[in-house]
Amino acid sequence: MENIWWFAAGLLAMTLLAILVQRQAGVRLGAQPLVAVIRAAVQLAVIALILRGVLALPWLVLAFVVLMLSTASWTSFSRLKGIPDARKAVVTGIFVGA
Repeated sequence: MENIWWFAAGLLAMTLLAILVQRQAGVRLGAQPLVAVIRAAVQLAVIALILRGVLALPWLVLAFVVLMLSTASWTSFSRLKGIPDARKAVVTGIFVGA
């Protein structure tokens, strides 16, 4: 549990450093970097809880992998509309990479 505090402190320090560098460079984003870090942490915590439950049952692992591969394929394909053979290339690339 001690390691999580070091991680949180490091994450906060890097976020504050990024905000300071942005201000020095004249980039005015306000609290957006801090909000992005908090949002990412919450999203990762939710995914960790979901995966903890999914990994408890072998058949759910298979279903979750199929869901992730399908979602990745659909998302990638939707960004490549109009490119010939995009669907085949996207699905092949994702499944080979998995």
